Amino acid sequence: MQDTKINDDETKIQLVSLRLESATLIWWEAKTQEDMKKSGNVLSSWNDFIVEITRKFYPFAYMQKDIMDWKKFIQVKGKNVQIYIQ
Repeated sequence: MQDTKINDDETKIQLVSLRLESATLIWWEAKTQEDMKKSGNVLSSWNDFIVEITRKFYPFAYMQKDIMDWKKFIQVKGKNVQIYIQ
């Protein structure tokens, strides 16, 4: 079986949007409706799609990770903050 590459940005976006779930799907549907009202069209550039979805969801994942890391943060016995930082 030969791998098929999809080069058309609009097709990529449509295929990916079919796989979206929960908060991401709700966000995408609201965004497409808002874009249609404002400009009469939806996002059609793959790069723009990646930028928008990353801007909306990726930083939140980092924030969650940082919070979880902070909860596990402990000071090793016998080391002060300056030594720990180094």
